[in-house]
Formats: sequence, C-alpha cells, structure tokens
Amino acid sequence: MKKIWLLLGDEETKEKKEYLIAESYADLPEKLSMAVLRLAYTREKSLITRMAVFGLVCDMPRETRALLCEPEYRDSLERLLDQVDWAWSTGIEKFPFPHFRFKGTKYWLPDEQLQRVTTGEFVTAVAYLVAFSQDAGSNTQKGEYLDKFMATICRPQPSLAKRLMRDVVRFNGDEREAFSSYLADKRAVTFSAIDLAIKIAILQWFLTAVRQVETLYNMPAGEAGAAPLHLGSFVRDWELTVHSLAREGNFGNYDAVMERSIHDVLGYLELKKSEQDEVDN
Repeated sequence: MKKIWLLLGDEETKEKKEYLIAESYADLPEKLSMAVLRLAYTREKSLITRMAVFGLVCDMPRETRALLCEPEYRDSLERLLDQVDWAWSTGIEKFPFPHFRFKGTKYWLPDEQLQRVTTGEFVTAVAYLVAFSQDAGSNTQKGEYLDKFMATICRPQPSLAKRLMRDVVRFNGDEREAFSSYLADKRAVTFSAIDLAIKIAILQWFLTAVRQVETLYNMPAGEAGAAPLHLGSFVRDWELTVHSLAREGNFGNYDAVMERSIHDVLGYLELKKSEQDEVDN
C-alpha cells in the first residue's frame, strides 16, 4: 500500500487529505483481490470499471470519489485512475485460496510450492497451458484446454472411506484425490461453468509457481522474442525424459516416475546435469 494526497475545495477551504491505495494484487486480501480481478478481466476497461476498481483498492470515501467526477477535477481523477492500471497489466501471483466450491463440491488446489504435485500431473497441466497459449485454435478450444488444466490440478478430496483407510505415515498432506487423467477429462466438461475470475486467479498463480520451480532447478527460461513452446515438442521431450528415468530405475518404472513429486524428478535431473558438466569441463 502507498500513500496519496489530494487537495480539494476552493481557495479558502482547500484541505490536504491523505489516503491509502494498493499497488498490486498482493496488497489485497483474498476476497478483495478476487473482486478486483473479476472487474479487470471480465469487463470492458471503461471509466465506470476503472472507478469501481479504484473504489475497491483505495480507502477514499465514496463522497470524495463522487466529487472527483466533477469537470474541474477531471485531470486529478485521471492521474488517480492511472494508479490502478496494475489491475489490468498484472495478475494474482500469490497463492489465491486453498479451495473453491463448485456445484456443492469443494475442489482443492495443490500446495503453494507444488511440492506435492506429481510429475504426471505437472506435465499434463503444463501441456494444457501450452495448448491454451497457442495462437492456433478457436476460443472454444482454448476454453476446453483451460477447463482441462483446471480439472487436472483442482480435485476433490477422496471419499471418507478412502481417507480413513489411507496410510497416515505415508500421507504427504495433499487433500486432493490421486490424479487421474480419465477423471480430469470427464470432470472438465462441467468446469466451463466455473466463475472465470476463479480460473484466471488459479492460472496466474500456477504460472508464477511454475516459474519459481524452473528457477529453483536452474531450468533455462525462454529468450525474449523466441518462438513459443510447441505442444508436440513439450510432450515428446517429457516422454523421452520419463522413459529414460524409468530405464535407469532410480525411481522405478514409468508409472512410478510419473507418480513421483516433480521436485524430486527435477532435482535429480539438475544433479545429473551438474555431474555431466563437471565431467565435460
């Protein structure tokens, strides 16, 4: 949050007022950040929308905001509204919420650092996001990819019977049912009705989390202006990697590698690369 000052009134009654205004989504509590995101990403960027966002992120009283709409304060109003452009140019990078409810079912997100995300789940989710970001394809197809991404990482708890039967010693704290591409594809059909703001918040956070994982394991970032990642290449490269790890046997067979934490797999791959670099040098 930052402070802003405003002079209002005529020459004899002018008074300097101090207000607080958010500088990013990170400055806002969960419900407020979602309300701002919903306005910024689902409505036209009109004066009315900008004023609504300003009203949510600044503690200026409604009466003062109404006064700013008077013609003599138009320049001041425009300068103030420029202070909330971050609502359109940035997104929710922090963990948005642990779960959301849809059609009576509570769907849980993965943990904030993706520590409990399996390799199979990670590869599937990122593949759908790569497909979603491709220039080719209609809006309907892109929407389907986004829904499949959502269904991949947002899952309900297992049944009570399964929760009671699980091994408490091996339980890693993941509240979600085990990843199943079959269940995810089946569930994705209904996910088109989920609030778009919820989808955007989860998408923005997940992309941030993926970048943090890439940085943690020294995965090379794409160069500015480079060609976008191709879906076929991404899937093929990961298939080759998983098959190679399965042949080595350190994590077990193909299915065992896919069920291993993505952090375990990337950490191992980084170690192998470091050892190979030492040999080469």
